[in-house]
Amino acid sequence: GPGRRGADRPRRERRGRRRPGAASRKLCRSVFYKGMAAAVTESLRAGRAAGCEDWLRENIAEDIGMDMLDRLEQGSITHAARRTDEMAAAADQLRELGIPARIAVASRDWLAQLNEENLSGAAAS
Repeated sequence: GPGRRGADRPRRERRGRRRPGAASRKLCRSVFYKGMAAAVTESLRAGRAAGCEDWLRENIAEDIGMDMLDRLEQGSITHAARRTDEMAAAADQLRELGIPARIAVASRDWLAQLNEENLSGAAAS
């Protein structure tokens, strides 16, 4: 009714005022980090195929550091199964919030591919 706080504002405007729980915050953060990890691993594979992986690795490392680059790349490969589920949950959360889940869905699909490669023992290609 009229006495409810925010009742006169559209639903979308009120959404941003909720205090999210730790799980919601983690999923929102995961969109950024798993998206960045997907960009790193995909671009390094492209660099490998194009014959410039070493150059590209150094170039990316100039911006984010070699430790972060290695962590994003290796973490994606090592933890692909768990992170696939995490990004599926993140995509669901974004949809519930009315946000298109483009990065979350792309990251989920990339991690699913990495997981399949891990299970099959396929070489990175």
